[in-house]
Amino acid sequence: WTGAEANINQSIDALIDNYSTELTATTSNNRGFYQYEKTMNEDTMYYAEVWVKGTGVVSLCIKYPNTDTTNCGDENILNEVSWTKISRSRQPSNSGNNGGIKLNIKYDDSQGIPSGSKILIGAAWLGEAEPPAGWPSQ
Repeated sequence: WTGAEANINQSIDALIDNYSTELTATTSNNRGFYQYEKTMNEDTMYYAEVWVKGTGVVSLCIKYPNTDTTNCGDENILNEVSWTKISRSRQPSNSGNNGGIKLNIKYDDSQGIPSGSKILIGAAWLGEAEPPAGWPSQ
C-alpha cells in the first residue's frame, strides 16, 4: 500500500477460499494496493482482472517494468453488494522486471463515497493470456 493512511485487513466475506483482502478508503487521493516484481516483455500483451465489491472509487492499473509508468483504466464508482469484475489489458513500452498490477482506491464525497468506505478484493489476475473461462471458480 503506497501511503501511511492505508488500512488493510482480512475479511471472511470471500469470493474464493477463506478470506478476501479488505481495503479502507482513508484518503481522497489514490492509494495503491499492488503486486510488482513480474518480468514483462514489450512484445507481449498483458491482461489484468480483479474481482471487487464494496464501496469506493477504484481503478485498475498495469505498471510497466523498470519504470515509474503505470497505465490506469477509468475510475469505477462502486457501491456493490455483489462481486464486480474490472479488467485492463496493455502492452508495455519496455521489457524487464518490476512490472505488475496495481489497484487504486480512494473516497470521493462528491460521488457519495465517504471516507472509511471499504472495498474487498476477492481475486486478482495478471498474465499473458486472459483468465480462463469460469475464473475465479466459486
